[in-house]
Amino acid sequence: MQNPTPHQADIIAFPARAAAIPTPDPGQARLALALAGLVQALEEQRAAVATWRASLAELRQSVETLGINLAGYRNNLSGLALGVDHLNQQARTLARITAAS
Repeated sequence: MQNPTPHQADIIAFPARAAAIPTPDPGQARLALALAGLVQALEEQRAAVATWRASLAELRQSVETLGINLAGYRNNLSGLALGVDHLNQQARTLARITAAS
């Protein structure tokens, strides 16, 4: 026996689930905080290294200037030493002449 009337059915949808709110992972939070601290430390270190390099450049310039000044003093002392040697020879010559008379 066949059923002469077709059956109709209503499809009922499953109730929608509420979107799951992800719970923050405490390990991820600690990692993010540690990485932020590391980034800040690296930035501070870069600034410190830049300051240190600038100080080294200034020190190098000061040492070069000191070297130039010392070379000038050495030349002056060498000239003075030649003058003193010449005066010493003249004094000895004069002393011999005076002693011989």
